[in-house]
Amino acid sequence: WLYLFSLGYAVFAGYYYGYMLCVASVVLFLMWYVESRYEAHPVYARSVWFNYLVASVAAGLLPAAVWLPALFSISGGRLNQTSLADFSMAENQSLGSFFDTFFIGANNTDELVNGAPNVFCGALVLFLVIAFFLDKRNPVRTKMIRGIPLLFYFLTFYVKALSMVVQGFSTTHWFNFRYSYVFSFLMIVIAFEEFVQIREIDAKDFKRSILLLTGIVVLT
Repeated sequence: WLYLFSLGYAVFAGYYYGYMLCVASVVLFLMWYVESRYEAHPVYARSVWFNYLVASVAAGLLPAAVWLPALFSISGGRLNQTSLADFSMAENQSLGSFFDTFFIGANNTDELVNGAPNVFCGALVLFLVIAFFLDKRNPVRTKMIRGIPLLFYFLTFYVKALSMVVQGFSTTHWFNFRYSYVFSFLMIVIAFEEFVQIREIDAKDFKRSILLLTGIVVLT
């Protein structure tokens, strides 16, 4: 019920951002579902899928009154300015510019509006995420479950077609990565998981994490 009404309110309050949250919901649900190993319990797995699908559809129907006004508001504008040719594999930005934002965010309003995705969430978070993936105590399965959503959103920052899919299948003229807060959220969640167990980390893994973070700083 919390998920249903939260997502319904998000779509009602901001249709565009609500769509981005719907995409994030699918990504996070799959991450949670695979980690919980519900596939090993077919009966319960069907119940989980049923609850999620029903709640998701209901959350979309609750604010249905805003659908037509939202569609009319963007018709003649963003929708008409988007064509199949826009769904290309062209680069949105260089890899270097993306990693820069881990440390400096945006220097001014113009960079915030037209620049790389705003994924700055602090050097400590970045260090803990690196430590999480280097920490031998974390199973490979867990690392993959965390890493694949991060990789997916990273690719949306880099590949124009994927970015458009996440942003409602349309082109953007400013704030080209409005959904970047989802990537930052994933980073913070992973960082917290490592933070609560950082005292028991192996000294070698700790040193490797520091060296890798230093290397990223130097290269960017």
